[in-house]
Amino acid sequence: MKPAFDTLLITKPESMHYFSGFSGEGILLIKNFDKKNKQKKVLMTDLRYLLRARAEAKKDFRISVTQENFEAMFRKALKTLRVKKLGFESTHITIDNLKNLKRKARGLKVKFVPTKNLIAKKREVKSVIEIKKIKKSCALAVRVLKETVKKLELGKSELEVAAEIQTLTAKLGAEKMAFPPIVAFGPNSACPHAKPGKRKLKKGDVILFDIGVKLDGYCSDISRTFFTAEPSKKQREAYEAVLRAQEAAIKQAKEGVKVKELVDVVKNVLETPQPPLSGGHSSKPPVKGVAQASRGGGLSKFFTHSLGHGVGLEIHEAPNLSQKSKEKLNSGNVVTIEPGVYLNNKFGIRIEDTVVIKKSGCEILTKFSKKLTVLKIKP
Repeated sequence: MKPAFDTLLITKPESMHYFSGFSGEGILLIKNFDKKNKQKKVLMTDLRYLLRARAEAKKDFRISVTQENFEAMFRKALKTLRVKKLGFESTHITIDNLKNLKRKARGLKVKFVPTKNLIAKKREVKSVIEIKKIKKSCALAVRVLKETVKKLELGKSELEVAAEIQTLTAKLGAEKMAFPPIVAFGPNSACPHAKPGKRKLKKGDVILFDIGVKLDGYCSDISRTFFTAEPSKKQREAYEAVLRAQEAAIKQAKEGVKVKELVDVVKNVLETPQPPLSGGHSSKPPVKGVAQASRGGGLSKFFTHSLGHGVGLEIHEAPNLSQKSKEKLNSGNVVTIEPGVYLNNKFGIRIEDTVVIKKSGCEILTKFSKKLTVLKIKP
C-alpha cells in the first residue's frame, strides 16, 4: 500500500540509529520511503555531533549540520526534498514538539501526516547483522550474571549487588545497562519489577535477578531465580512449574505461531498439577514420599505479567507477547519468554531467556543453566 506521505520524519533515537547508524541527537528525513532505489536521505544534527555523524552515518545519508539555526536548516531540507506530505512518528513525538516543527515549516505548505507503528513493524524483524549483535549482547549479560552469582555474600544489600552489576557491566565492555538491574531478595522477589533496596541477603532467601546490557546499540535480557537453602515444597513446586511452562513455550515458539497460543500453553502448564521433575533439575533428590505424587497446579493466577516482549535497539519493543495480542510470530523476531509466579510477601520465581524466532523453532540466546540451584554463599 502506498504511504500517505512523500517523506518520513524520524525523531526517535532508536529509529534514527536503525535507519542511519547515527547514535547522537538530531532528526532524519527520508524521501520516497517506500521506494528504495529512489530514496533521498538527510541527517540533521548540530556541531556537537559532527564527528560522530561522519563516523557512524551510512554513506547514503547527506549530513547537514548547524551551529545554532536549526529552523533554517530544517526549512532548507524541506524545500530541497520538495516535501508536500511529511509523515511523523505519532507515538513518539510530543504535542509541543509537533507544534514547534509545524511552526518551523510555516509558509511551505507542508501537511503533517501521523503514522503509527510503521517503523516499529519494520524494526520487528531483525536482520542477520542485528541478530549477531544481540547474540553478543546476550553473551555479555550471561557473563555478568555468572560473575555476580559467584561474588554473592550474606549480608550484602540488594543495592550493593545492583551497583556491583553496573560496575561489572562497564568493566566487561558494555555501553551501559539495558535497564536498571532487578535484584530482589526473599519476599521482595514477589514483586515482578522490584527496585533494589536496603534489604540484606539472608540464608533461606529466594534471589531473583533480571539483567540486560546494551552492546553496540543492542539489548539483551535474562532472568534467573536461585535459592540459598533447600527450597520448601511450595517453592520447589513453583520453580518446577515455571521451568516447565517456559520450556513448553520455547518448544512451541516458531514462525506462524499465534502469541496467544504461547500464553495459553504457559497458563495451562502453571494451572495443571504435574509429577515432579527428574534428571538433575534439583541440587538434592526429591522430598521423600513426593516423587510419585502429582504436584503444583493452580498457579496461573500468580502469573501477573505478559509472557515477553521484543528486544532490539530498545529493551521493550514489538512484538508484545501479551494475552490480548492478535499477532503471529515471524522468523527474525527476537523476543523474551519469561513466565513467572509471584506469591505476595513470600517469594517470586521468574525464568527468562531472549530467543530468536525461526521457521521451525527458536534459538535461545541467553545460554545459562536453568537447573534448580541452591547457592553456597559465603557468610
